[in-house]
Amino acid sequence: MEDLSSPGAPIDPDDLEMAVRASAHQWCSCKLVSTARAVEELRIRTGDFVSTDEQLANAVSVAALADGYALLLDEAVGPDSLS
Repeated sequence: MEDLSSPGAPIDPDDLEMAVRASAHQWCSCKLVSTARAVEELRIRTGDFVSTDEQLANAVSVAALADGYALLLDEAVGPDSLS
């Protein structure tokens, strides 16, 4: 059975941390991270457009929770999902 918890290529922990920090909401007093926004940021930083959203969201979630962030488990809205 395939392990869906790890992306196709190893992700640098620094890239994960930077994606989490860059996607944290600045307007709230708590540390809140949107998983959709963090996944987009991580894809841009790593160039990984092959791994599934679930794999990257899992990696982002682990990193965000380890840093003490609250998670907003949302879904990216693209042109395909609007039809």
